[in-house]
Amino acid sequence: MLRCTAKLLAQIDDSPVAMVLNLTGDLAVGRTQDRSTVGCLNNRVSDAKRIIDFRGGLTYCNVWELVHLLNEVPLKPIGYSRGLKTMQAVVAGKEPPPKTSTATVYQFKITLKETDPPIWRRIQVKDCTLDKLHEHIQTAMGWTNSHLHQFMIGGVVHGDPELLCEGWVDETPPVNSRRTKVSKIIPKDGSRFAFDYEYDFGDSWEHEILFEGCLPAEKGTRYPLCVEGERACPPEDVGGVWSFAEFLKAIADPIHKRHEELLEWSGPYNAEQFDAQAATKEMRKGLPDWRKMEWI
Repeated sequence: MLRCTAKLLAQIDDSPVAMVLNLTGDLAVGRTQDRSTVGCLNNRVSDAKRIIDFRGGLTYCNVWELVHLLNEVPLKPIGYSRGLKTMQAVVAGKEPPPKTSTATVYQFKITLKETDPPIWRRIQVKDCTLDKLHEHIQTAMGWTNSHLHQFMIGGVVHGDPELLCEGWVDETPPVNSRRTKVSKIIPKDGSRFAFDYEYDFGDSWEHEILFEGCLPAEKGTRYPLCVEGERACPPEDVGGVWSFAEFLKAIADPIHKRHEELLEWSGPYNAEQFDAQAATKEMRKGLPDWRKMEWI
């Protein structure tokens, strides 16, 4: 390996080599128990030479191209023979190098609009479709997915066409939320931005979904995850934000004329109760797939 590298370095200008070495820092040389790795490295040196020959030498401009091409081919995951074939294809310009990526987690804060004090959740999820994000929102908030929903992103409706397009003739159908991924809607620079999510078009529960940023997935941590939140989700079919406020007054006042009626309807309800661990458990359990359910 070292002899091959020395031969390669002897054929190229000193200045770009010095530039690269100054950026790499100290080099450590050691033995390896994996001969396939050594073989793959040797072949990558040979491929690097072919790249240099093809480009007419190593210059300040194409040194970065060479480094990029070599670094884009992972050794361990693809193995020796596949690594050689992949690099040869890259050199020949037939296909792009395979991508290596670190798992990214997306953090969102979900706030139910017009609630005072606000009902909110902060969740972390891996890249997924908007349809799956809807499921995470439902389970984190405490809803039961009993009604229709839609996202409004940049003034454009995103949703499940199978649910939202029935009877639509003259209107523009929604962007398919079953195909649109979270990674495609967030800003490329990772900056914060907000969009809307509406659940139950009758009660019209409108939520602000605030993308707060990306972070690397923590080793040993399972996702999705509900990090924190406050207050219980309103009961399904309570009638919307204003009816929910009346509901809270009624169940808190034993002499209210609807006190007994609403308690019997809702069962025990504590507006201040919220458990992030319980919400995480529900998020990981997920929702039943209604598309596979048998309807009577």
